[in-house]
Amino acid sequence: NARGGRRVEAGSAGQHDASGVEDDGTAGCCRQQRSRRDEAHAGSEFARLHCIYYDPTLCPSATRLRAGTTQLIVAMLSAGFIDPDLLLDDPVAVASAISRDLSLKLPLRMVRRGVQMTALEIQRGLANLAGEFVDAGLAEHVPEAREIVADWHHILDLLAAGDWAELARHCDCWLKLQILTKLLGRPTV
Repeated sequence: NARGGRRVEAGSAGQHDASGVEDDGTAGCCRQQRSRRDEAHAGSEFARLHCIYYDPTLCPSATRLRAGTTQLIVAMLSAGFIDPDLLLDDPVAVASAISRDLSLKLPLRMVRRGVQMTALEIQRGLANLAGEFVDAGLAEHVPEAREIVADWHHILDLLAAGDWAELARHCDCWLKLQILTKLLGRPTV
């Protein structure tokens, strides 16, 4: 387009432009959720994982947690250390619904037939599994893995308790919600 951005043709979800960026089917109102690029930034023996999902984080603790949990999950997947019961049936289809579920009670369909879990339950399961992974000594290549798991559990505890003020100190999205709610003069969640 005129501003130098990538152009994705309108159509069904899953359509790719010339760069390999996959459109998520939201008709251009949001960023693409996945990026498949054939770029050899780290040499031929390494793959590049390019994760883009909605807002960037500016809070240092949120950035550290995002990077650390991503490293842990990728390490766990690489080692085959994952619980299939924690896999969503269609994660891309429910991503936006999860991000808007401030009640943390939205039932999500899992891969295992008939099983539903909330995002908080899935995150707790993943954090517990990551703790087992670290305790088994399998995360030596993930810096500060034990601290990351502890921080992960702390944030999940704050979410479960509904401590929005404390969450706002650690997570950009809760700080933004707090600011917007004050500006609008409405009560928080």
